[in-house]
Amino acid sequence: MADGTLKSHNGHDDEDGVIQRVWAEGKTGVVNYDIGRRWRGLGFQNILLGNETDGAVISTAIPKSKLTANAFYLTPTDKGYDFSVYGAGVQGQVGHGLQISAAIAKLNIGKHESMGQNVYDTTKTFKVEGTDVTIKDLSGTIKGGGDFKWWGKVPGDEQYGAFNSDSGFSIYYTPGLSGKVDASGTYTVTETPSEYRNTAGSLGFVLSAMWNPMKNIFLLGDYARTNGQDYTVGEWGANGYTETKYDKHDCTALRLNYRWSNINDPGSFQLYARWYNYARNINNLVGIFGDKEWGALQPGSKGWILGFKYVPAKNIEWETFYEMATAQNTLYGHKNETYHRNFVRTMVDYHF
Repeated sequence: MADGTLKSHNGHDDEDGVIQRVWAEGKTGVVNYDIGRRWRGLGFQNILLGNETDGAVISTAIPKSKLTANAFYLTPTDKGYDFSVYGAGVQGQVGHGLQISAAIAKLNIGKHESMGQNVYDTTKTFKVEGTDVTIKDLSGTIKGGGDFKWWGKVPGDEQYGAFNSDSGFSIYYTPGLSGKVDASGTYTVTETPSEYRNTAGSLGFVLSAMWNPMKNIFLLGDYARTNGQDYTVGEWGANGYTETKYDKHDCTALRLNYRWSNINDPGSFQLYARWYNYARNINNLVGIFGDKEWGALQPGSKGWILGFKYVPAKNIEWETFYEMATAQNTLYGHKNETYHRNFVRTMVDYHF
């Protein structure tokens, strides 16, 4: 965070030595099912949805075609979020070298309802429980309890508040109050998470295609859109008051691949080029809950990625890419600004 605070994702608070994902896949007659907790995506590039979810996907082949129809009910597992997505889709081959994947998804919440609680953004309420209170040179009115907020930069600013960690308990708070209050005793702290406003809307869809026009050449294109509410957020920053508009609700991703890597085929590789353009989102979401690929594809950014994958040995895959993008500044008071982002990542995956 801009103030130096470190915040990290804790998932579902069960990372220590427990099984993360359990699901069952099977078939009964012509119906296929996928039930439980696992990573799932919609479309070939997982823009509308690409995340770990609890839920079920039921699918069946469409007669006299190479298409499969599916229905799903899924709940993202990220900590704090509390909503589900349900809908239907179709995927399969429709022509020579051409495949499609399309889905429409409905949220079980409305546009103006909460998506859950932001456990990384809390308001602290302090309650003092003491018997001995000393008031010195006090003018104004003080009320017990309530929310504590810090306004100034240093003690002595016109609007400054602080809870001392010294023995006893001191409050400095203006305007309307000056002087010093010392309260001996104990105090309790209650943290109340803020609400995630619904920035995904109540409905979304994705249209996705993959075309293989010639040997080893593949073109992919995805377009996702939601009916999210337009809104403006105002913030006070170093440059004064600024407003950031969130009025774009579609995301596009294009990809060109030369060959595909295969973890069972040592020496196999792929080269790829990607272009993407993602809408801004104050909750840092893509689509409804799309895949940001470990932070590479950020909301509010657009640009190019060039990369490769290589399999040096069975079950080992090495990937490296370089990203050039125009990204939204996420610092408080600067969210209406953009900057040029250069991003390089190299990683080795061992599949077991």
